Amino acid sequence: MGETWAFKELAREKIAELRAWTIVSVITGTDEAAAILQVYERSLDRAQRSLADMLRIGLTAEHLRQARERPTLDQAQTFQRVLELLLEQLQLTDVQRALVPQALATALTQEGLL
Repeated sequence: MGETWAFKELAREKIAELRAWTIVSVITGTDEAAAILQVYERSLDRAQRSLADMLRIGLTAEHLRQARERPTLDQAQTFQRVLELLLEQLQLTDVQRALVPQALATALTQEGLL
């Protein structure tokens, strides 16, 4: 999706330049302005199709924002290793250690991370 939008923006910049020039290529005989306009129209069509596909499967801007904010697998694994080292250093009893997952889930929920 990002590439589609980036390409659409590039095409938009080229369209803005069209007002200043119209060139027919000596080699191909192609009107470059018309070719750029065609590329821009295709990029708009692709962007529209991508948005329609996203809506069809239920993706919204909020879903995408949440996905960007969600920790990566590497970050989650690092957090897990840090938590395990911390628990070892605290030398908690089995009862105390058993309370950690629920306490952690509660704290993460209160912070809006779960």
